[in-house]
Amino acid sequence: MTKDQQKIRVANTDIILGSTYELIGKKDFDAPDGFQNYNTTKYLIPGIAEHKSVSFDETIMLWDTGFYEHSNCNKTLVPEERSTVVEAYKKHIKDPYEKTYRVDCSESNDEFWKSYNYELYTHKSFDTTNKKDLFDLYHILKQGKACEVGEKDYTLDASANYCIRNIEKAVSLQEEKSNNKFEAITKFSVLLETTDFEEDDTLYTILEWMNFSNVRGADKESIKRLIQKAFEHDKTGYDTSMRFLDALSMSKDSHAKKEMEMFSILNKLNVRRKLEYKRKQYFLNEELLGNTLKEAAKSSLSNPDKKKKILDEYEKIEN
Repeated sequence: MTKDQQKIRVANTDIILGSTYELIGKKDFDAPDGFQNYNTTKYLIPGIAEHKSVSFDETIMLWDTGFYEHSNCNKTLVPEERSTVVEAYKKHIKDPYEKTYRVDCSESNDEFWKSYNYELYTHKSFDTTNKKDLFDLYHILKQGKACEVGEKDYTLDASANYCIRNIEKAVSLQEEKSNNKFEAITKFSVLLETTDFEEDDTLYTILEWMNFSNVRGADKESIKRLIQKAFEHDKTGYDTSMRFLDALSMSKDSHAKKEMEMFSILNKLNVRRKLEYKRKQYFLNEELLGNTLKEAAKSSLSNPDKKKKILDEYEKIEN
């Protein structure tokens, strides 16, 4: 969002004027597996759309447009801010629509609201520079037909069959993820090809910190296949790449690297069954090390006595 762009909050979504939004599937955990696999509550059939209209409030005999303060869909607005918010709705959404299409959108105009409806289907986009798209998007959100991914408001989440996303932000995030993943793959490949494992075990330490077991002593081609497969995984590849970049950064800090190396030692002790795991805690000769091996590694650096006991035990298995 640039400093020149206007932002309007509708329900729990910030509409950035000038941006394009898209309806996407909303995962329904009560739906059959086929629906859950595609993150949707709706059949994904091309050309099938829903048409919805603005509701009529029979208690006050007005259309529930949100363009007046006591509109029922405005009841969740903070009372002290309601007037300002509604004025923004009218200024940026209602008035431009009326001017462009030469219509009267007042809440008592039965002729307009009886014929007005908006269309919903998966991947429908809304260009907020287009007055009708912005008008439709506003009502979709205001009437609770779509919500943010991971919406925390139960009422909004329960009523919505679709989620909404800002396409520009989604593209930007995807580009960032792709760049980070490419960086991880490149740095891993360079480190793998240039490292002499007999002189430098940094890459082993990094991979062990990432919980890749049995890499120490493996040939480079095996390590390459293992890690590239992890980077390319559809669901966890990005997280793996970020974990690698974080671990690589840690390995360049002297104190953090010592923690990683101590973790590697503890891992070896655990594999050789020199540690005992009971009550969800790790022990060495009945002495508590920590709840996790990483916790144990970190605490040992500030506890010389604990560190010595770990290193002494490690020496036994290495000699």
